[in-house]
Amino acid sequence: MNNREQEARSDFWQNMVSLDKEYNLETINLVAKDLAYFAGIFDTEVYFTIAPVHNIRLAYDKHNEYLLRTFLSSFGGKIIKAKPRVERKSDIWVWLVTSDQAYKILKKIHPFLRINGEKARLCIECYEECAKSGLSYADKAKIGEKYINLLKDCETKPEQRFDYFGLPHLKLAYLAGMFDVGASFVITKRTERDTYLLEVIKRKDDYETMEFIAGLFGGKIHAASRSKLNKQHIWEIKYASQKAYAVLKQIYPSLKAQKRIADICMEFQDAYWQGQTSIEVSQTRKTIGAKYNTLLRSYHLKWRSRYGK
Repeated sequence: MNNREQEARSDFWQNMVSLDKEYNLETINLVAKDLAYFAGIFDTEVYFTIAPVHNIRLAYDKHNEYLLRTFLSSFGGKIIKAKPRVERKSDIWVWLVTSDQAYKILKKIHPFLRINGEKARLCIECYEECAKSGLSYADKAKIGEKYINLLKDCETKPEQRFDYFGLPHLKLAYLAGMFDVGASFVITKRTERDTYLLEVIKRKDDYETMEFIAGLFGGKIHAASRSKLNKQHIWEIKYASQKAYAVLKQIYPSLKAQKRIADICMEFQDAYWQGQTSIEVSQTRKTIGAKYNTLLRSYHLKWRSRYGK
């Protein structure tokens, strides 16, 4: 470990200790690995807002209500059903936490954030400014308006992002969170050779994050094709076969949402691969591939359903 990594590791843990001493955070009983895991989701899926007049609001929506209950049991808050919209084909459920509890969550998870670190900092600052004694409702309204405007255009610069120096187990937990809700674990059938291929695919509009992933797992980053709904640049990194298996094995201990899906993928690879790369594929391997392809499809449908059952 070089001097930079030692200093970063020391600063990180000193910050964590000081937070626990200074703030009443005992209602969030999560260890560092869990916080790193959730930081991966907060950086990609959770909305940070400051509502009039000055209230912090954290929200995370999914069509699978069961997945949100992990947030509910870990952080508190509530789960509500979103208002119906014409374009939605299924119900959307929202985990929501506000005010004091949102502040406590951000104080705890802020050191682990990379993409939304600056948003979290502004929300924390707004809360602390408004919590000062002697302020009138009008004073708090002005502070809230200031931070609402700051939050609109804020961005965490790449050089400000925490790199988890000297903390590889937390880095893996963070990426597990990011992959758990924002990556695809699939078994693809290739009809030209009647073969099956395990793939782990991650897409993101933030290139530095893709570099962060590639720095640990390797792989090449390339531009993904744009959809009719998404006009911005999307970057993709794809792992296949044994490399996909290696990625899943590293993040597996921290997975929560797609743990069973990862199980199926790794079971498939163990049964199907066997070090064979020949063009001719035996009937036994074709049967194995078809079995796990069907099994995975059924679990993907369950994972996308309301209850995840």
